[in-house]
Amino acid sequence: MADLAGPVNSKGPVLDPGLCRCCRSIKKCRFLSAEYEWTGQKEIYSDMFMDCFGLLLSNLDGDSKDCCICATCVVRLRDACAFRRQVLQCEQALLSLIQSKEGNIACCCRTAHRQQGLLHLCDVRGAPARRVRVPAAGAAVRASIAQPHTV
Repeated sequence: MADLAGPVNSKGPVLDPGLCRCCRSIKKCRFLSAEYEWTGQKEIYSDMFMDCFGLLLSNLDGDSKDCCICATCVVRLRDACAFRRQVLQCEQALLSLIQSKEGNIACCCRTAHRQQGLLHLCDVRGAPARRVRVPAAGAAVRASIAQPHTV
C-alpha cells in the first residue's frame, strides 16, 4: 500500500512506493506538481520540465502514483536546468561581446578610411554600404557621414 509520508526534512511530500515518470523506477518519489525547497529555492518539477524542455507533462491531476519523479531523476533535471541557464548566460555574454566589438570595428573602420581620405560606411555586419570622399577640412561633412547607415 502506498504511504503518503509527510514532509521529508521539510522539503515536501514523498510517495513510497511511487512510479517515476522519467525512468519508470518504482521507489520513493516526489510529486511532479508539488512545491519543494532545495538550497533555499522553491522548485516545482513540472514547471522545471516546461522551463527547461518545453514539455507539458500530461495527467498530473490523475492518480498520485503516476505523477512522481524519483530522487535520481530530480538530480538530473536540476543539472539539465542548470546547464540550460549556463548556456543562456554564455550566449548573452557572447552577444554582448559581439555587439561591443561591432561598435569598435565600425569605429576603427571609419578612422582607418578617414586617414586615407576615404570613408567606407559599413552596415552592422561590416559589409560596405557606401563610399564617401572626406575633405581634409569640413567638420559638417564628417558629422553627416558619421551617422549610422543601414542597408
